[in-house]
Amino acid sequence: MFAQRYAIKQYMKHLPELLTQLFGKQAHYSQIQVSQAVEYAGLSGRHIHYAFLIFADKKAIIRELNLSQETVSHMVKAIEHVSRGDAIDALAISTFENANSSMMNSTSSYKQYYRG
Repeated sequence: MFAQRYAIKQYMKHLPELLTQLFGKQAHYSQIQVSQAVEYAGLSGRHIHYAFLIFADKKAIIRELNLSQETVSHMVKAIEHVSRGDAIDALAISTFENANSSMMNSTSSYKQYYRG
């Protein structure tokens, strides 16, 4: 389970920019293009079916890989879970940085006031 989430996270982090650099901006990439990008980036291909589902034409991938609706539903939930986790992590980091910045500003105001 951890390896699956890690792979999805790596695909989502590295492939969007790489696919655009290698093949130009497209709505969907082919299975071959996604495979080449995964290999080029040095990412694991063990869970590549998730990268296909994220970046390729979903209907074509479902048909080509002969995926059941139950399997697709499970895969989509796993992708959404990772996406939601990244969004929550980004929000937490942003909140921490804003709080830290506010604290630093009030500390410097305090020092200026009492030095004054």
